[in-house]
Amino acid sequence: MQEIDEFEAADQELADFMEKNQAVLSRYTELARARDTALEQAEKKVRATGTSEGRFRRMPPNVKYDPEVLIEEFGEEFFLHMGGEKKEVSTISADAVRRFLRENKDPDVEKSIEGAKKESQRYDLPKRVLP
Repeated sequence: MQEIDEFEAADQELADFMEKNQAVLSRYTELARARDTALEQAEKKVRATGTSEGRFRRMPPNVKYDPEVLIEEFGEEFFLHMGGEKKEVSTISADAVRRFLRENKDPDVEKSIEGAKKESQRYDLPKRVLP
């Protein structure tokens, strides 16, 4: 396939470049690790002190309220009056069906549920170089 051939050629070109430029890439990796370590330390300090400085900006906090605590504190009626919502959530799952079919080889059942079966293809692919 042309696309596979193009990938293999690009992959080899990258490998050749990396081999020829090991010193530059090693220095880049060294600098990137030092930068990331300094970033982690600066982030810890900013968070610990609750301050902003330079590119480390403290943003307004995200505020969320625990609905159970509000209902307990104010009652359900006032909670709903404040705009709170109460939703009944129902979930269904067929995760155990595969195990059942694997353990109970029943061609009639397998044939009957074929319409409910959805398959998605999986691949083991080369990893991206850049995120």
